[in-house]
Amino acid sequence: MKKLARSEDDEFIGSYERAMQIIKYMSETTDEFSSFLNPNTLSQEFSLADAARASIQIVKGVMKKEGVHVELEVLGDSKIYGHKNRLMQVIINLLNNAKDALNLQKIENKNIKIKIDSDEKFAYLSVEDNGGGIDKNVIDEIFKPYFTTKEDSKGTGLG
Repeated sequence: MKKLARSEDDEFIGSYERAMQIIKYMSETTDEFSSFLNPNTLSQEFSLADAARASIQIVKGVMKKEGVHVELEVLGDSKIYGHKNRLMQVIINLLNNAKDALNLQKIENKNIKIKIDSDEKFAYLSVEDNGGGIDKNVIDEIFKPYFTTKEDSKGTGLG
């Protein structure tokens, strides 16, 4: 695509690089699904902030189109040990759920903030939006498999 376009336009180059990142993420996600139940899947050390940045890059186009501002605040980064792609899936789900809530609430200035911090013992990642929070009537249900607050055709409850 890049060779055919022969373009040096910054917007094109940015779109091309995001597309390549999404394709790489999709490929890694497919690999993750095939190894998900394999107990021998290798964990690795990675930066929590890098995982958040990569997740934001993947949803950047959708967020821009929907008028959602996503901010990343890194107060203290940590190297953590685990599965970067799986954590990215969680972050992407949180971002998409926040976007959907902001749209549902018809919020005008849609904002999502990811905050990363750490202390000597733990790493912290929080995601907050200005959509009004989770309804108290469903908050005890949200971590149950297949539970969704979305219409049947829009949510699986697997996130």
